[in-house]
Amino acid sequence: MKPLFALIVGGIFVLMEATQARSLPLARGGALPLPDHAVAGADGVTFVRPGEAQSVTVKWEHVDLGRLAKQEVALEAARQKALLTGEKTVLGPEAARPNPYAEFLSSAVNITFRAKESRQSRIDYREATQQRAPLVVADGDGGFVQPGIPRPLQRTVTGGVATRSETVVDRTRPPIDSSALGFLEMISDDKRTPSGNLLRETREHPAVFANLLAGLRELQRLVPEDPMPSKAADTLLELSRTGPVSIEAQRQMAEFLRYASDRAGWR
Repeated sequence: MKPLFALIVGGIFVLMEATQARSLPLARGGALPLPDHAVAGADGVTFVRPGEAQSVTVKWEHVDLGRLAKQEVALEAARQKALLTGEKTVLGPEAARPNPYAEFLSSAVNITFRAKESRQSRIDYREATQQRAPLVVADGDGGFVQPGIPRPLQRTVTGGVATRSETVVDRTRPPIDSSALGFLEMISDDKRTPSGNLLRETREHPAVFANLLAGLRELQRLVPEDPMPSKAADTLLELSRTGPVSIEAQRQMAEFLRYASDRAGWR
């Protein structure tokens, strides 16, 4: 077996790097992709490079164990098992990992808003009126009467009845059945007044924000090198607080959604 140092100096790491390949984070920086089959033992990880007849072992002392514990949970478990029991673990092909940004943006957001009603009252007043009769005059011979010039129309109110009616209007917001991306886009659109109203009504359902924050914290754990999920969590906290809606926070959230969509491969 060739020592790791000789492999690095010779520049002959020619491992095939798969998109979702298991890898060893190296103490000196970077990461070493592993082939589909490897064995984790007490001394390190042993594997065969493509096209080579002999195996090579990367010692644990050359591995960044802190990063290993965060990024390669199965490998870390195999390392601990080997050190404690001496038993080796055969590592087969690793299942493809879902894109963490796509997972977060696809997470479900379901909200059933509390019932809200408003009452509108109206008073109708019906008048009882009397109209004055037209004026009549006699002719010169006194033989008959004929209509004269009628007086202008006159109405005299003699009484009235007031009737009150009340209408109940349902103002309950329709339920939301969306993804994290869809919901966050709705509340981060600072150009539409309804986005602020929706955000204020959602504040009455703190579990919605708690679930989204948990998703952002998990995203932060999966991609510790990326500061954007942490910033998005702080922005969401600001939007969830009672008080005026911060347009700046809305724009910051919109910026994160564009960034996360790019990382998810959706744009």
